[in-house]
Amino acid sequence: MDFISGAIIGGLIYDYYTLGLSTSSDIVKVALKDYVLTDNEQLLITQDLEKATNEDKSSKENLEKYFETKAENTNNIVKKYTQNHSGDGDNVMGDKTVYNNYAPSKEEILKKH
Repeated sequence: MDFISGAIIGGLIYDYYTLGLSTSSDIVKVALKDYVLTDNEQLLITQDLEKATNEDKSSKENLEKYFETKAENTNNIVKKYTQNHSGDGDNVMGDKTVYNNYAPSKEEILKKH
């Protein structure tokens, strides 16, 4: 999944909200179509959108702020997909092989194992 935050969700939803789509669930489905979210996660974000006041929906900035600070369901979903890290190393456990712009041949891979 690409990086996601409450502000990104709010901005994407606002872009489609202004088009006048008929329901909150339609807005969420269309706005977040490029993100891999479960049906339940989409429903929870839809519930947050329905709780937003007219003031929250009055501008892109307000809706971004709403989803970043007040939308509890959305914030819980964002936390689920956000990695927190401190210290040395990385967040991936176990052995890793990183190939930066290089795809080894099958023979090269088999030689290493």
